[in-house]
Amino acid sequence: MVKLNSENLTGKELFFYIFGNKTRKQSKLETNLKGGVEYFLLNPGYYYDDGYYFSFQNSSYKAIPSENNLLLLDVYLLPFEYLKNVRFVKHDLQEIQSGVFENHFNSEKDRYYAYKLIDRNYVGQNIVLYQSFDAGWGAYIVDQNSYWEQSLPFFFGKRVSEHFKVNKWANGRTIHEMGDNEYLLLFFWPQMLEYIGIVALVFVWNLALLGAFLRTRAVKTLNQNQE
Repeated sequence: MVKLNSENLTGKELFFYIFGNKTRKQSKLETNLKGGVEYFLLNPGYYYDDGYYFSFQNSSYKAIPSENNLLLLDVYLLPFEYLKNVRFVKHDLQEIQSGVFENHFNSEKDRYYAYKLIDRNYVGQNIVLYQSFDAGWGAYIVDQNSYWEQSLPFFFGKRVSEHFKVNKWANGRTIHEMGDNEYLLLFFWPQMLEYIGIVALVFVWNLALLGAFLRTRAVKTLNQNQE
């Protein structure tokens, strides 16, 4: 978290931006300071980042000079992973849904929209995915020896229809039974729409290029025949 305190005396305010990687010049933040105390939150960087670089621009014009004071720049390290897992739980809700919050299962995050639960100790118990409740989060039982079930679970896997809210926001499931070579896959299927859109865009773009090429070739052939 970055804390700034600035003061605009005349003209244009300070322009403030942050690079997250000097070598790659990845811009993390670009904004005009409004004056006074302001706070900015930065997402965690990548392992290859070489630090954050802060820059200020005090732009002036010939007839409009700018004068600003930078009074304070503080940087705080936030416990991101800890804060991400903090949640509020009603006392009576925990008693009613016994085991929902106490049980923890080993999971493998396969891409940011899919989770694999390889351990089988969750069979017959409640599972909670602490993501905002959405009907797009599907639960599928897939065979670990089947490529198609793992790649396209919504077509070839066994769908778990039971889906309920936990604490009014998280995704709850109950797995009653499972085969010896099977595991549970939580998959956010709307993500596939993005991939379909990218494929469609590439197809349309190539089709447009092919059409332009054929038209150019047809016009060239026509001109040659007229000559």
